[in-house]
Amino acid sequence: MTRKTKVLTATATVVGALIAAVPWLVPLDRWIPDVEAQATRQLGEPVRIDSLRVYLLPRPHVTARGIRVGTAPMLDVGSLRLTPSLLHLFADVKLLSEVRLERVTITQELLRHLASLSRTQARTDAVKWRIQRVVLNSAELRLRTATLRNLYVEMSMRADGVPEEIQLNQDAGHLRAVARAEGKEAFRLEIAARDWKLPAGPALVFERLDATALLTSRSIISRDLVARLYGGRVAGPVAVSWKPDWIIASELSIDQVGLQPLAALLSRDHPVSGRLTANPRIVLRAHDAIDLPVNMQIESEFKIEDGVLHNIDLLAAVRNPFSKDAAKDGFTSFQELSGHLVVDREGYRFSRLKVASGLLGAEGEMTIGRDQRLSGRIDAELKGTASLLAMPLQITGTIQEPNVFPTKTAMAGAVAGSVLMPVIGTAAGIKAGQLVEKFLGQLDEPAAPRDSSPEVRQPRK
Repeated sequence: MTRKTKVLTATATVVGALIAAVPWLVPLDRWIPDVEAQATRQLGEPVRIDSLRVYLLPRPHVTARGIRVGTAPMLDVGSLRLTPSLLHLFADVKLLSEVRLERVTITQELLRHLASLSRTQARTDAVKWRIQRVVLNSAELRLRTATLRNLYVEMSMRADGVPEEIQLNQDAGHLRAVARAEGKEAFRLEIAARDWKLPAGPALVFERLDATALLTSRSIISRDLVARLYGGRVAGPVAVSWKPDWIIASELSIDQVGLQPLAALLSRDHPVSGRLTANPRIVLRAHDAIDLPVNMQIESEFKIEDGVLHNIDLLAAVRNPFSKDAAKDGFTSFQELSGHLVVDREGYRFSRLKVASGLLGAEGEMTIGRDQRLSGRIDAELKGTASLLAMPLQITGTIQEPNVFPTKTAMAGAVAGSVLMPVIGTAAGIKAGQLVEKFLGQLDEPAAPRDSSPEVRQPRK
């Protein structure tokens, strides 16, 4: 190595060391109070910064660490890196080619606070600075009803400060979403999920989910959502709006969805299993999102195939009419269970129930209250008995401990028949009681419910 080469190498080493040492040679920490004060004025919330440094490698940028906004805080940022465009340093409008946030926690309170800031202030800031690209890595969004973790977000910004395209990736690609600006105040969304767990409500796991949607400041509407979960398929339009109140409306088509894992998410005591086919019309309305489940309304025809009713043995109840414990701690396997379901604030109402289970056939209605108490009636018959062995059963108890026992009229007929003619008289007496109850029921038949189908509308732009 020649002397000239050695000198150049040594000079380059010294220059590199000086550049690397700039963050410690330039005392930016003394500027932190001024930066905090200015940020506090802009946001209207106290801002705190632990450290502030300037780096020249690999590109000139400023890094702030330990940023907290608000006393709670509403925003917590591990590090914030601002990379300016050197070509725009002396322009009237300064350009930040990238704003990168690492280890970010964003709360719903921050989103509400930012939405309340005046648009005039936002425009004034936009005149001084323009942001070209925003990146959030290892981000977490905390809402009142859900928390989204492990988020990676990229936003490309227009000259007026409005996002032009937003790309979101969660859990290493389990959820991907792309939002592209459509007009001034709307975005067209493309959503794709694979083996993805729902972040709010029941922990549903989607094998795959695909949808396109239109997002505005008031609502999000998808007309082509298709999901596969628990061996089946769910498809249909879904509309969610949040101004002035929260409204969720949907008309879904459910085909062959496995009920056992789904029911286990809703309750430890899953009363039924099988494969569900249904066409529910769903409406949820509330002033606050947290109150939506309480105000849920669902109406649907349904069919469950190759399933089991748990904790209840209808066949044993028919064969042993005088035993109160005959149906307990058993199960009823069936080929098909169908009917009509209405869900509202009072609970679950099942009507036009039909059960086909080998030797057993049954029809009836049942209600499950919000306290999980049961009430209803089922008329069960053993096939191949010329309808002689038929039983009107009263349903009481709870989902955890259902009680099935012949109605008082049927029991009176059974006792009378047993006295007059043992064995055959018992069945005949029950049958007579059943006919009496059906006749009385026709005299007091309730009116058919009104159609309350939800309407999915286009959002107002």
